[in-house]
Amino acid sequence: SLAKHYPDELWAVRELLGVMKPGMDGSVIESLKRNYKNFSVPDVKKLLLLMPAFTSGTVIDSLAKHYPDELWAVRELLGVMKPGMDGSVIESLKRKYNYHGVKEFLGLMPPFTSGSAIDSLAKHYNINGVRELLSVMKPGMD
Repeated sequence: SLAKHYPDELWAVRELLGVMKPGMDGSVIESLKRNYKNFSVPDVKKLLLLMPAFTSGTVIDSLAKHYPDELWAVRELLGVMKPGMDGSVIESLKRKYNYHGVKEFLGLMPPFTSGSAIDSLAKHYNINGVRELLSVMKPGMD
């Protein structure tokens, strides 16, 4: 992915590899380039620095879809996300909550939480119940 998007810019490849986290794959770069076409290397680098480990490209796709003109929101949400989250988490939260709810719940979720966990909690519990249960969930629960 990096070689495809920066074929004659080895310096850019080095810069971006230097800030990528464990578990990131080409889908992250593909998604960043697809959704933020005019971003310079420093702009892409800033977003990569915010992303937690094991972030997938679907996170960027979902954030860009729901916050297309609000890069500040994308940055804030990436800053509170935990490792291993994918776009299904954003999709599940956006179906039920506004921006502030999405940010709050992303901050409460343990790493590797799935979107289906959010859907199940929201289906069976009110907002306070969801808050309480998220705070005691362990990483990877579905």
